Amino acid sequence: MARGKVITTHLRTGEPNGIRTVFISNKICEMIVFPKSEFDAVSKMEESSRPALYILLGEDENGSAQAYSERQSAAA
Repeated sequence: MARGKVITTHLRTGEPNGIRTVFISNKICEMIVFPKSEFDAVSKMEESSRPALYILLGEDENGSAQAYSERQSAAA
C-alpha cells in the first residue's frame, strides 16, 4: 500500500494566486507556481538560478489548452 506524502505550499506574496513555492517533504524537488505578471519578480529569486524544468501553461487563439516545456541547466 502506498504511503501518503505531505505537500507544503508557501504563499510567497501572501496571496493564493500570487507566487507559490511547493515542495514534497523528504524530496529535493521544488516547484514555483506563479502568474505571468510575476515573471520579473520570480526571475530575481535565488531559486531561479538552480537547474530547472519549466512548464508554461496557457491557451492558443482558439481557446485550446497548450503547454511548453524547457529544461535549464545550472548557470555557469
